[in-house]
Amino acid sequence: MMKKLVFMLSAIIVVFGAFMAFDTYRSSQREKVSPYGNKKVSMQTLEQAEKDPFYQNIIMPAQLKENQKVGQNEVVYFFSPVCSYCEALEPNLKDAVTKYYKLKFSLYNAYEFKEGWRDYDLQGTPTLIHFKDGKEVNRLVGYQPKEVVNQFFNAIN
Repeated sequence: MMKKLVFMLSAIIVVFGAFMAFDTYRSSQREKVSPYGNKKVSMQTLEQAEKDPFYQNIIMPAQLKENQKVGQNEVVYFFSPVCSYCEALEPNLKDAVTKYYKLKFSLYNAYEFKEGWRDYDLQGTPTLIHFKDGKEVNRLVGYQPKEVVNQFFNAIN
């Protein structure tokens, strides 16, 4: 009876240990490919970055501030991986970005980088902001149909 108990206990410990090792390995693999570098991010953010290459072009808050200092001309898409309007806007945005590929385009995860709400006076996601010479010149807030997104990008060219 004692041998069975020891065997069962050993089996449970081995299974639990294997699960923990696999979970740790999986987490480390995700962090290696994360466009967020060493920052600990939510599972939703990691899954979004893994499944869609569009979400690999993440700009970090310090880099965006630096771009503004040097007067970079760019469009920044402020999004959240848990925003249904962002998800709905995505196809329209991808079409426009493909069409206007010469324009510098970056993605800012407002879900992970909460300071963006204050720093850029965000009222919600999705938000597109066009920066020129370090200053905001145009903004598009919320879900927009394809025509409106294209008008936003046309106004830049």
